[in-house]
Amino acid sequence: MASQPTSFLNALLSGASAGVVVDVALFPIDTLKTRLQSPQGFFKAGWFWTKTPTRQNPEFRQGIYSGLSAAALGSAPGGKI
Repeated sequence: MASQPTSFLNALLSGASAGVVVDVALFPIDTLKTRLQSPQGFFKAGWFWTKTPTRQNPEFRQGIYSGLSAAALGSAPGGKI
């Protein structure tokens, strides 16, 4: 069976989607690493949450994912190159 060459558009979309998947998967780990290396310390840098977790405050989990959408949008152009 002969393989057909990959189209340029297919290669661009594959690279962009791979870049987004990798950045989204590794974003929380990178955030924790950055906070561990913070000169002010891990807990003052935000630890896991930027807010105190309470039942009335359901957005407390956003601390580790804060900025994820910007990283995902910015990774697509770099991934397709």
